[in-house]
Amino acid sequence: MKEMVNVKFVKRYDFADVKTGERIYGVKVEYEGDNVVADKDYEGIQRVSLTTRDMRMYEKFKGHVPGRYELDLQVVPVGNKTRLELVNATYIEPAKIIKAS
Repeated sequence: MKEMVNVKFVKRYDFADVKTGERIYGVKVEYEGDNVVADKDYEGIQRVSLTTRDMRMYEKFKGHVPGRYELDLQVVPVGNKTRLELVNATYIEPAKIIKAS
């Protein structure tokens, strides 16, 4: 599924777990969609955070964050739950930042 979003930040990480020595790596993307949520527990624009292990994804965002993007997302089953997986990102335009007066 494709979604137009405002990417707020992107962070890549790559380190070894202190206890196991296992390599931990990925790219974290935080964004807001265009839909306003209003239910009994949440009101406003929902902020979403997701990670991908595709380190090349960082380059798709580099130099254009915050910015408007079209994200190609896929819902992936994980046990009895699901998670969003970032498949692709296409830069659209710079973010419109409103400064406080």
